[in-house]
Amino acid sequence: ESSPNMTLSVGGRISNVQGTQNLTCTGQVLVILQDFNDNAPVFGSATYSANVSKTSPPGTGILAVGATDMDVGTNAVISYSILSGSEGVFRIDPYLGTIYSTQALNPALQKTYTITVGATNPVQYPLTSSAIVTINVLDSNDVPPMFTLPLYYFYLAENAPIGSTVGMISASDPDTGAFGKLTYTIVPSSITKNFSMDATSGKLTTTGLLDREKRQRYWMKVQVKDGGGLSANSFILFTVRDINDNAPVFTPKSYTVAISQGVPQGTGVIAVRAYDIDYGTNGTAGLSFSIISGDVTKRFQISSTGIISVQNPLGQVSTDTNYLLTVQAVDGGRPTGLKGVATVNITAYPPTATIPKFAYPSYTVNLNDPVAKNVAILTVSAKGNGTMYYGRPTYGVPFIINRLTGVITTNNILNAEYKGSWIFSVSARDKFGQTGYAIIHVNLIHQNEHAPVFIQKTYNIFVNESSPVGSSVVTVTATDKDAGQDGLITYSISGDTFNVDPQSGLITTAISLDRETRYTYTALVVATDGGKQPLRATSTLKVTVTDANDNPPVFTMNPYNFSIQENQPANTYVATVSATDADIGTNANVMYSFSRDYSSSFTLNPLTGVITSVRPFDRENPAEQFFDLVVMTTDGVKTHVDSTHVDIYILDVNDNSPVFAQKSYEAQVDYNAIIGYPITQVSASDADAGNNSLVWYKLQAPSPMDRYLEINNMGNVLVKLSPMDVDKLSYRINVTAYDAVNSSMNATTVLDLAITGIIAEPTQQAQKSSDKGISAGATAGIALAAVSVTILVIIIIIVIVQRQGPRHEPFEGDMVKYDADTGGLAGVGISNPMYATSPNAPQENPAYDDATYDNQAASPDKYGL
Repeated sequence: ESSPNMTLSVGGRISNVQGTQNLTCTGQVLVILQDFNDNAPVFGSATYSANVSKTSPPGTGILAVGATDMDVGTNAVISYSILSGSEGVFRIDPYLGTIYSTQALNPALQKTYTITVGATNPVQYPLTSSAIVTINVLDSNDVPPMFTLPLYYFYLAENAPIGSTVGMISASDPDTGAFGKLTYTIVPSSITKNFSMDATSGKLTTTGLLDREKRQRYWMKVQVKDGGGLSANSFILFTVRDINDNAPVFTPKSYTVAISQGVPQGTGVIAVRAYDIDYGTNGTAGLSFSIISGDVTKRFQISSTGIISVQNPLGQVSTDTNYLLTVQAVDGGRPTGLKGVATVNITAYPPTATIPKFAYPSYTVNLNDPVAKNVAILTVSAKGNGTMYYGRPTYGVPFIINRLTGVITTNNILNAEYKGSWIFSVSARDKFGQTGYAIIHVNLIHQNEHAPVFIQKTYNIFVNESSPVGSSVVTVTATDKDAGQDGLITYSISGDTFNVDPQSGLITTAISLDRETRYTYTALVVATDGGKQPLRATSTLKVTVTDANDNPPVFTMNPYNFSIQENQPANTYVATVSATDADIGTNANVMYSFSRDYSSSFTLNPLTGVITSVRPFDRENPAEQFFDLVVMTTDGVKTHVDSTHVDIYILDVNDNSPVFAQKSYEAQVDYNAIIGYPITQVSASDADAGNNSLVWYKLQAPSPMDRYLEINNMGNVLVKLSPMDVDKLSYRINVTAYDAVNSSMNATTVLDLAITGIIAEPTQQAQKSSDKGISAGATAGIALAAVSVTILVIIIIIVIVQRQGPRHEPFEGDMVKYDADTGGLAGVGISNPMYATSPNAPQENPAYDDATYDNQAASPDKYGL
């Protein structure tokens, strides 16, 4: 890991070679050390922590852990796994290290998970390291509070002291922590000043005195709000219970009436009226009447409705007889009723006197409820002496009688909700002042008069899309002023998205809501009363579906393919990646990041997804020709993760000149070689790519060789004209290799060409033979030196391998191959031309004679022509 290769310099010397001086040679050996899996992966941090919302759906990416390994190759490949603590709730991507949830999380069950993750090399002898990951499940205010009842009914006696408890309301919220803390309030109105509510407990108490006779019912709206701001409403119907604190009162308190002494038993005399403003039996409905004085002879009786009638004959005398009765009304209060009294002055005149007489002693009128003011309901008539004058001796009833016609009309609106029947008496008086009486009974027949009325005409409600089916939306409330069956209300709702409880008005979801599919709903809520001919009212429910972070960001492509030219300066634009999220608001804010550290080469704007370069790139460097980046994106609350590959190709720029494989070349050719004969081949390469790597060649031969030679684009030097008429036995020829795209980019080498086949001077031939002998001796010496150097290299490498440890697996480097079976070394890429021939080095020209050339002339490809 610290020194992956080493270069050894070796040399050899041969002494006492006859006819030569001491010979030496040197060379370099590149030894590449093969990696062994001796490093365990190392996590970037020993501990990790992350938060995840309880509303995050299964499959949410929570965080990514990362480890590195100093080894190389397959020994550096890392696989991630969860070692403990997951309990099946989480999983980890074995390649990316991203931890995902596998099921819904609930902080009420477990708030914190501590898991151990491992990073392992998936090789024969794996090494493992671990890190601790703490995952906190955060509560979210995703559920509003809910009252236990849509409408609370409370009762309290009107004599309750200040500070008395009216009742207790309660609500629940499945959220925990601050989100589950509830606060209760009364929605202020003109009638709530006499009440207060404990914000914590929901207890409603009085702050003033109550009086049922002034106000019997209180309708209050209450609200509960959780710690996250979500709220719900309910209603309180508070009824003040009556106590018997009011005595009956007669209206008027004295009555005067005249009757004939000869009327038969049971004849009605007069109706007295009393009322009690208390409720029920404590009030008018519970009154009982009695005659407590003035009727010693028991001539009269009084009914439970206050009608005084003749009980026993009055006796017939020639003069009037007067009776002054005291009547009493007692209410039904317990344990003792309260009392009120009135006086009734009855004059009984002789039967010989003619008194006015009504057509009927009593009348009954049934009217449809309600009855307007100034409506004629009955006409009575009486006969007597002369003209009759009608009057209404009973006071406190909503009727008047025309003095001359006897037409009885209403002088107020009649409504059965307040009072359904009346009994009163009317009188007829003649010119002598004699008076006759009749009893009038008026009854109201109730009708379904009122349609229901919603408290709100429109309900604007927000519901989160993560709410399960059956979640409460709102409780609608309507009232009906009718009584009994006519006032009973039943609720219904249009469509199939919501359900409504027909009695309570509680609306719940009937289907799963998905904001990304539809974000608003409108439904019509109908309230129908219980009348035989039912009346209806409508209210509009408008529901806005709020967003839940239930959609992950998704890259628009996977993979992305981009390119950039080499040599571009730092901060050059490279690419833009883009992800979309179907959610809205902060849930849809996507952030971008690299999955690993690419900071030495690229930067990524976390908001825009723009990738720029950090430095110039060199395409000719194999490590910089292609980059495979992994980009990750998370949403606004970092609960969802997506990733994509960004493949960046470095494009070539023509920035390299051709380079010859050798600094110089040597060759020979017979002066009489045939045209097209391949003399030798020079080779140059260009590190660029594509057309930028194409190399063309050009000969710059001195005269007269320029007439006899040519070179093709393969670098083959060919005979162009034969025989060669030359004046020298050797020539130095310049060969230029130039870039096919930009000829100014070129390189030059020399070709030393010997011309053979020309008869030489004898002395010169002898001299050549002598030189040849010396050369042969030198060649033998060099060969012996090369053998010595090879043996020395083998010994050095064996020593190095033994110092590396007792590993004898076969290995192969770029320069040396070790055979485990034989223990031998073989050079596979020695760079010194003394020990190995470069693939691009020129090969010795084969010996040609006329026969071999004739045989091979038909196959010019053999020579690269």
